[in-house]
Amino acid sequence: MRTILTSCLLVALAFCAPCRGQQRGPVPEDAEQTRGRERARELYAPLLEEAISSEEKARLAQQMIARGLDQEDDAAFAFGLFELAREVALMAGDEDTVLVAVRELTLAFRLDLAATRLGILDELRTRAKNPEQFRRYFEFAAESIDIARRRDDWEAAHRFLDLLEGLVPKTQDPGAKSRLKRLAENIEELEDGHAAYLEAAFDVQSGNARPDSYLIAGRYAAFLKGDWALGLGWLVQCKDEDIAAVAKAEFDHYEDSDHWLRIADLWFAVAQKETPGARPQIEDRTEAWYSAILGDLTGRERKRAEQRLTALFPAPSLPRDARPISFEADDWEVRCWIDREWKPFSLDKATARVRSGALELKNTTGIYGFIRLVYRPRFLEDDFLVAFDFRGQARELMIAPDNSLDMCIGTTVSEGGSKWRRAVFQRKAGTNRMWIDGVPQSLYTLAPTNQLPGFVGVSLESDLTLEIRKLHIVGGQER
Repeated sequence: MRTILTSCLLVALAFCAPCRGQQRGPVPEDAEQTRGRERARELYAPLLEEAISSEEKARLAQQMIARGLDQEDDAAFAFGLFELAREVALMAGDEDTVLVAVRELTLAFRLDLAATRLGILDELRTRAKNPEQFRRYFEFAAESIDIARRRDDWEAAHRFLDLLEGLVPKTQDPGAKSRLKRLAENIEELEDGHAAYLEAAFDVQSGNARPDSYLIAGRYAAFLKGDWALGLGWLVQCKDEDIAAVAKAEFDHYEDSDHWLRIADLWFAVAQKETPGARPQIEDRTEAWYSAILGDLTGRERKRAEQRLTALFPAPSLPRDARPISFEADDWEVRCWIDREWKPFSLDKATARVRSGALELKNTTGIYGFIRLVYRPRFLEDDFLVAFDFRGQARELMIAPDNSLDMCIGTTVSEGGSKWRRAVFQRKAGTNRMWIDGVPQSLYTLAPTNQLPGFVGVSLESDLTLEIRKLHIVGGQER
């Protein structure tokens, strides 16, 4: 089963779909926009009159966004729903929903990216009161740069870079400055190489390729833009022997961990020779290959893969304003897997107790299988960072809904003992990563999308005990 799952992951890696931001539709004509707005307001007018509290208005705005995403045949109505959702969410003071509405609006339609997104960020920044809000704006602006570079909109990219520069000190995020530097290097190289790329791509597609055309076009598409589905096919034919070798190896779909390890090693070597603007995209691909096969490696090969993963992606530091969460038994909910269903299980002192600042959890059911303990006060979606110390022996550490067996993102924990270990789980820009004691872990993803929202959870087999301390959660939504 593991081989089948890994194979599916790697095939998806090699032939990923284009970014949503590349599939926008035209902005509706003025008359159509008016019709769409009027229809949205008419539909929701009675509900808006009844929505008194901020929470009720925020829920309505979320419903409008969901309905807008379902409008495949009426673009103007979708446009009106997204605009109304943004307006209602602003009235409710729900920044997360405001940003989601603007995100969907700019992904669905060919709007001026800078005008639409910078406008809302400027409005929200005047209300910001804490570093967590500025970190949220930073991520939204970074996402906007990614969309701008895919659209070859250099003016918008530079305006968002200027915004990020002002946000860096306010985020209190130790990694924000280096991330801004990487983004700026990538945009600079993309802009400088764009004309040469267009010429090379035209030569390749017209059958008049020069000796370096495949390398110029493939390197720009894959290494700079991250469009591997387009760039890999060109790199197979490029004159750089090292790059051509690894590109060819990606098209050899052998279900063999040695072959996959060779691909990861080759990309790692290529990344070391590349420019600062191209290196992050190659390192992302290197990490994906190493992580996909990490669980199949042993001995020196596993140690080398772990060392390289740690060097490429060190565990993130907590923001300076982060504070540990106080453990209260009422914050945890327990569900037991019985008769192929998650069923509520009583939480008492035998199951969970706080001792010396740590929460001690034990599966006392005596039932074959395991229980899931879920920390409920914080609902995790979009970008977040979770960190905690643990010792004992859990079956899994995960992010998951509290009532599903097959919807989770996590890692299996095989070692126990009395030594405290550090777990860090991060989702940033739709990418999930987990570290234990600073070493990146191989994650399984049992979900239709990496945007699965959920809770911090652990699974314990019968009679096993786990202790948790120094729990930090950055991002997500309070419940």
